[in-house]
Amino acid sequence: MGTTNTPLTKSDLKDLIKEAAKSGIPLITLQSDQDEVMTVEQVAQMLNMNKFSIYNMISQRRISCVKMGRRVYFFKQEIINLLKSNRKKSNMEVEAEAEAYLDKSR
Repeated sequence: MGTTNTPLTKSDLKDLIKEAAKSGIPLITLQSDQDEVMTVEQVAQMLNMNKFSIYNMISQRRISCVKMGRRVYFFKQEIINLLKSNRKKSNMEVEAEAEAYLDKSR
């Protein structure tokens, strides 16, 4: 198993798989972080809210979800984006934006 571009034999492939398993290297990533699916309970725990508040947010269409039958799922990245979009700016950030705006209009 050198660094040449020769095709791997079945034996070489088995050896690579064994090495990866021993070293803890994941062979296949089934889900990326942005594709990770969460349940209502997991989202409630992540946001430190009760699950009835999550259901209320769903009914008010304040949070996006995927419904499959009676079950509701969320994409983790969408929840993180929701948190980021609702972020309140600090006084320093607001002042810096105001100064930049005033400097630009002078």
